[in-house]
Amino acid sequence: YAPNFPVSAALGAKRKNYEIME
Repeated sequence: YAPNFPVSAALGAKRKNYEIME
């Protein structure tokens, strides 16, 4: 559970960056 949190957060940040770029 602990190691899964940072991964999810990183994916969310990448998705946000993609949306901002587009």
